[in-house]
Amino acid sequence: MCDIWKIAELKHPDCKQLGIGRHPSSKPGTYIKCSKFGNSYKSVAHKCPHNAIFDGQLKTCVKKAAKKEVPDCEKYGTGLYPAPKPNQYYKCLKNKNFYKAVLHNCREGKIYDKDEKNCVIVKPVDHKDHHHPECEKYGIGRYPGETRDTYYKCSKNGNKYMSARHNCPAGQTYDKDKKTCVGPVYLHNCRESGIGNYRAKKCNQYYHCTSIHRSPKLKTCFRGFIFDKEAMKCVKGTCEDG
Repeated sequence: MCDIWKIAELKHPDCKQLGIGRHPSSKPGTYIKCSKFGNSYKSVAHKCPHNAIFDGQLKTCVKKAAKKEVPDCEKYGTGLYPAPKPNQYYKCLKNKNFYKAVLHNCREGKIYDKDEKNCVIVKPVDHKDHHHPECEKYGIGRYPGETRDTYYKCSKNGNKYMSARHNCPAGQTYDKDKKTCVGPVYLHNCRESGIGNYRAKKCNQYYHCTSIHRSPKLKTCFRGFIFDKEAMKCVKGTCEDG
């Protein structure tokens, strides 16, 4: 446990404004703990253990060497992010106004793919399998699969090359030049528009963005409905009306 100490020059935060909990202080390796007694707030300065600093995202003291490994959840938002080990990942969570990074392990035989934002199955490259690319020859990267909607991703774990097969999202195909899955020519960019529904090329279709980090889903309105870009939803009508 950190020792309680007090320094006159240490600036204490406005606990009433920040709320109960731990908050960064003006001096490295320390933090302020805000508590409430009745209707009054109290702030107490604490010192982290030796060779540790206070992490504002985790709201706790961490080793200096380990801080760089933890993602800045407040900056990147909730979601999954890579960890130093290939079979691990961090999950950023938000509880009220506080962000927290939790370390998770992939199941045995899987590694975390930062592009897929998920744990994927991997296996050593077998040159007898003509579908798998020669990762040692071509290097780390993505390569076309045996069908238009699949691709292989070459990675390296230590001195061993690994090849993982991936499926493109429904309705998309793998573009060997762009080295990514692409949808229709009129593909919407969720990162630019943000979360929501946006009209597609056809009047009865729209793109549904659930995250700025994922590709949009192309959806079709029910029969007799068209997508209204103002209302951002399907409404009764025909393409002649839209």
